[in-house]
Amino acid sequence: MTSARIMSYLETQGMSLLRGLMVLAVGLFLAHWIVKLIEKRQDKWRIEPTFRGFLANLIKWALYAVVILTTVNALGVPMTAVITLAASAGAAISLAMQGALGNLVGGRIREDRRQRGHGEEHRRVLYRSVHPR
Repeated sequence: MTSARIMSYLETQGMSLLRGLMVLAVGLFLAHWIVKLIEKRQDKWRIEPTFRGFLANLIKWALYAVVILTTVNALGVPMTAVITLAASAGAAISLAMQGALGNLVGGRIREDRRQRGHGEEHRRVLYRSVHPR
């Protein structure tokens, strides 16, 4: 590439690139701030610690995905192509995970239906409680 072609590209697409960089910087700052706020407050959640960590990671990655999609949109990429690609990837991942998730749900149902002894602790995914039988 010659310097003339680079300058020509920057003249036509420069504002779009600048807008994309600004959206990325502000979006990452806000996502990082929200994640830190969640990490500070998650000790007050009445949720099992393992699920709490999973939920915090899920929120973090969802925020990063929104920042990336917003940045791509600000750069001028048609969102229909991006959404089509994401939907195809989601379908492929869900088909690949189908068996593993079925086993996970089946084990969870079996655990919930198991007979428990008198005073045995019964742990749920979302809440911890004691159910004497």
